[in-house]
This record gives sequence, C-alpha cells and structure tokens, in this order.
Amino acid sequence: MSMADWFLIICKHVDDLKIAGVESEVQNLILSLEKVFGKIDRNDGDFTCVGIHHSRKPDGSIELDQDEYISSMKPIIHADLTSRAPEELC
Repeated sequence: MSMADWFLIICKHVDDLKIAGVESEVQNLILSLEKVFGKIDRNDGDFTCVGIHHSRKPDGSIELDQDEYISSMKPIIHADLTSRAPEELC
C-alpha cells in the first residue's frame, strides 16, 4: 500500500486524538465516535496537543513549536546540582 492509498491516520494520547486524512473519512470517524462518546471538540488549524503547538499556515503547511511548553518549564535548582563540578556524578 502506498501513501496515495491512505485515507485516514490517527494518533491517540490519553483523551486526545490527532486525525488526518480525506475530510469525508475524518467526518465519518468523528460521527461514529460521537455516537459513543458524545460531542467532540474539534480544533482545526491552530491547537496544542501533548505540549506541541500546531499552526496551519495560509499555504497549507503546518508549523510545530513547543514555545509555550518550554516557557512553562522550571529549572531544577538544588545545592547538590549547582555546587558540584560538571564532571561529578549526581
């Protein structure tokens, strides 16, 4: 099977799904899932999933970044780590 034969791909993490494919097939999947789980919150074009921000550009390309995730990280500051030489074991 070549990529041209594919019409739907899904990636799942906990309660998040990323779905890509032929729009009619995406819609069929969403309708089937909604029958079981209720209304699905669909985000197209601009969303964050598992710390990765997805942004669809006007030309159809997709840009990924983790700027928000990285800015929320807090450094580990502990005397055992900051007062030793870099080559020492932690």
